[in-house]
Amino acid sequence: MSSHFAIFTWDAPGSAAPRATAQQAHMQHIDTVFDKIAIAGPIRDDEGNSIGSLFVLKVATSEEAEAILRADPYFKAGVWERWEIHPFLPAAGEWIGGKIW
Repeated sequence: MSSHFAIFTWDAPGSAAPRATAQQAHMQHIDTVFDKIAIAGPIRDDEGNSIGSLFVLKVATSEEAEAILRADPYFKAGVWERWEIHPFLPAAGEWIGGKIW
């Protein structure tokens, strides 16, 4: 049975250029793990600049979530300076089709 894990990443200072360089490879990586992604995308500041990323993955363990993160070309290019992985319970909302109670 799958669980969900939220991954929060924060971009390293000066990571705009490596992000742009690795973007196509990052998208190709996303395609290879698409069936494990509940939602994912960049986090932006008020000016629209990427400052990190959010992933909610449908995987069995935090180790599997971390392996997906470490295989990402953004990770390998040093775009993210830090990250956190936490168990996540989708509990309510349109995206999950309602609520769990």
